[in-house]
Amino acid sequence: MNMKNATFEEMKGEYPEILYKYRTWEDPFHKRVITHRALFYSAPTRFDDPKDCKSMVRYDLLTQQEKIKWIEFKLRQDEPGKSRNYYRSRSRELFKTSVLSNDKKTIEFQENTFKEYDTRTGVLCLTGNPNNDEMWEKYSDNARGFCIGYDPQVLFNHLGGGGKVEYVDELPKIMPEPIHSRDLQMIYQLFYKEKKWSFEEEYRTHTFRPRAMSNEDRTIIVPPEAFKVLILGKEMSEELKDDLKNNIPKELRGIKIIEK
Repeated sequence: MNMKNATFEEMKGEYPEILYKYRTWEDPFHKRVITHRALFYSAPTRFDDPKDCKSMVRYDLLTQQEKIKWIEFKLRQDEPGKSRNYYRSRSRELFKTSVLSNDKKTIEFQENTFKEYDTRTGVLCLTGNPNNDEMWEKYSDNARGFCIGYDPQVLFNHLGGGGKVEYVDELPKIMPEPIHSRDLQMIYQLFYKEKKWSFEEEYRTHTFRPRAMSNEDRTIIVPPEAFKVLILGKEMSEELKDDLKNNIPKELRGIKIIEK
């Protein structure tokens, strides 16, 4: 099943019992996952991986006939109810002055389209494995941080669904509508990564807004019942452990704490 916007019930069996986020207590921003129950929808360009979520919709790979078909597709949306001959002749006419008729302008158009996508898209990354040494090293300050575990049913019902990342040898090329639908474009952009990142065992949820997102828009306040477990890294100092425990808000005081 490959349903990236599905509800938890529709995706039952696709998720592990708990999904995790690796964090470091010495980063004030990371602390907020505990102190404020806050998670963050990242913009695609904030990811370390230079390819992750950064695949553009490839207008530059379209043939001239496919570019005309794309214009016709948009024309049918903007001007419904016209004749078939109207759409065909009008799309050919519009192509002559379209940005798609010029290679340089086509590249500029797809780059600007990506920039808009980046400001309007937010991605939340989680993992199914709390015992991954590479994750502790990369995302939790060499195990000097912590790992928080969430109930995926509560979390994804609250956020509107999510899905598992697919790891592939080569990222798919993303084509404009109607070759690839908007849903398929989104799946290819957000849920496909190169195999070298498969150690992350990642699950994701995302949001998309009709306007550029502020940091406030990107902030998620997680309901207390979603919190299942707090794992303290094996290299975390006693001082940091005590500080973390003392800053757990009262609504999370019953969370299970494991010291590695």
